[in-house]
Amino acid sequence: MTDEEGIRRTLALYCQLLDGRRFAEWAELFTEDGSWNGNRTRGAILGSITKGALAARPELRRKHVCTAIVLSAEGATGQAESDFVMYDANGPDDAWHVAAWGKYFDQLVKRDGQWLFAERKLASG
Repeated sequence: MTDEEGIRRTLALYCQLLDGRRFAEWAELFTEDGSWNGNRTRGAILGSITKGALAARPELRRKHVCTAIVLSAEGATGQAESDFVMYDANGPDDAWHVAAWGKYFDQLVKRDGQWLFAERKLASG
């Protein structure tokens, strides 16, 4: 797998694991001292997501879609920018609707062959 493919895989796993409520695995996509949404350290990131709407509301269905990905990698560091749309449905009979959109700005590092987020910044639309 090339470095670009590895980074794209991490970006895809972010969406898949989060939407699948696999929060512990999702948090493992960040370095121990990683930063996300105002939280620093993997433990703080996990603590924050497990207090959020997706964890608290079992009826909530959520789908993240990332696209227009531009990335680069050099050695064990990489950067990525991607546009995202987040869709929600409030129960099995509810229609999907756009809940949020924006852009991710990522700093990644390669550790033991896997690309991890050192920092993931969100600019909401």
